[in-house]
Amino acid sequence: LLEAAGRLFHRDGLSATSIEDIADKAGVSVAAAYSNFAGKEELFLSFVERYRNVVDTRAFADRSRPADEHIQQFADDVAEMLPSNPQDVAMDLELKAFALRNPRARQALAASIVAEFTALAEGAEDLADGSRCRLRLLETVIVGQALAEGLTILRAFVPEVVTRDLFEAAFGLLLVDPQPSQIEEAARVAE
Repeated sequence: LLEAAGRLFHRDGLSATSIEDIADKAGVSVAAAYSNFAGKEELFLSFVERYRNVVDTRAFADRSRPADEHIQQFADDVAEMLPSNPQDVAMDLELKAFALRNPRARQALAASIVAEFTALAEGAEDLADGSRCRLRLLETVIVGQALAEGLTILRAFVPEVVTRDLFEAAFGLLLVDPQPSQIEEAARVAE
């Protein structure tokens, strides 16, 4: 049912897809669909949970590589994982709009997002220890997520502009240049 739902959400959109459509596409009766899901909201919650992607941050613990290499790899992973064609981006936006309009779905998606932020922040702790971040770590993860989602939407419109290199450059902006600031340099010279 979830696979059929995904195909229909992708082709027709969430709002245009009914439980009956999903049951038909899955080759089961409507009663069988309702025996698994009380309605479209419950099916949506299961769909989001099953297909949610989380970027692996374990590589950040590797101290043998500089932070900028970690950021480059992370940006590549994010650019690869996030949707790139307009139909996939439209489905993602429609799923989020559905969640915003449905309190139970919004609460479940919010909990999922917070769990993802927490996991990313924990995975990136080693990176933050090795370089200076502009913001506290959790805030950096949240800003990074917003940056990735915004770039994903823009990439659907202008893929020739929003490239992997742009993802890398954007994520690199979250780190402070490891060079000493002018104030730090002036203090060192004054000593």
